Amino acid sequence: MPEQFRGQPLDALLHSGGAVLYLELDGAGTVRRASPFTAQLLGRDPTGLGFRDVIVDFSNRIDPPELAAQGAGLHTLSISTWQGLPQDVRCCFVDIGDAVVVVGTIDADAQSNLQKQLLGLNRQLANLTRDLQKSNAELAQLNQLKTQFLGMASHDLRNPLNAVLSLAEIVLEEADTTLSADHARLLQQIIESGRYMQRILSDFLDVSVLESGRVKLDRQAVEIARLAERVVGSTEAAAQRKGIAVDLVLAEPLPAIAIDPVKVEQALTNLVTNAVEHSHPGSRVTVRVAGSETEVVLEVTDRGVGIPAEAIPELFTPFPRYRSPKTGGEKSTGLGLSIARGMVEAHGGRIGVQSQAGAGSVFTVVLPRPVP
Repeated sequence: MPEQFRGQPLDALLHSGGAVLYLELDGAGTVRRASPFTAQLLGRDPTGLGFRDVIVDFSNRIDPPELAAQGAGLHTLSISTWQGLPQDVRCCFVDIGDAVVVVGTIDADAQSNLQKQLLGLNRQLANLTRDLQKSNAELAQLNQLKTQFLGMASHDLRNPLNAVLSLAEIVLEEADTTLSADHARLLQQIIESGRYMQRILSDFLDVSVLESGRVKLDRQAVEIARLAERVVGSTEAAAQRKGIAVDLVLAEPLPAIAIDPVKVEQALTNLVTNAVEHSHPGSRVTVRVAGSETEVVLEVTDRGVGIPAEAIPELFTPFPRYRSPKTGGEKSTGLGLSIARGMVEAHGGRIGVQSQAGAGSVFTVVLPRPVP
């Protein structure tokens, strides 16, 4: 028994108001009595609990009757405290005939070491928190510089690129009869590559605006059905080249909605173009528009290659790691869906997708009305 308890009756230790651990266990190892300090450590009355509900015993080797039979040796045990941290206790096991009593006190040395370790961990945590805050600030600054660079580069490159395209188109048109077939083909490739670069620069500029939070909406009362018709018309040529039909299904009535028509048309065009590029030749893409008193819903459905479930969470982020294969080998910047999401969310709307690999996709845009 711990030295300070020697000679004291067990009942006196049970009712002591000091820091005395006292557990009285019946033959089944159930706690039938405990000291107030024990209940305080545990954060509850342990009466009725099993021994291993109180004592941490990962090895399952602590046997109270056996330890009591060995005599008055001291053992260091860990108590499962209410704080969630183990508390080391120096105690002994005493056989009182119909029960085993566990009596002891806090291991001061172990407690001191634990407190030192906790203080050390707190200092490490504080240092790591400061480092993390510094890293976050640096990342935010780098992200801002990246956004500014994208915007400046996209803007400054557009004028010379437009000049190159204009000159190439003039040469191709005016010198068509004097150019060899190979030269005309090469000039056409220059024009097509230039137009692709235009799309890249336009996407970069849109992303820089969205990420900077400087999106400005020119809201107007727009007939959403007419907007959808323009989008379908603008994508029909690319769809026809692949033998894909684009169907427009309009619900009635479709009242006007206050939106920025340019930005919503861009978002919907990105979705329809994406559907065409991922659809198999000879299939169909369906654009559905429906409205209610509170919202307008636009759906773009394709029967194309679909999207694996694991790729969907990052689908609307810039440059997602997974990109579904395009059935015609079309080029892509990987920014179209991210831009569509930004344009929709700028209106207070939401965008989502339901898809299955090999079975096509359904992209849904919901725009609120009346606009908040």
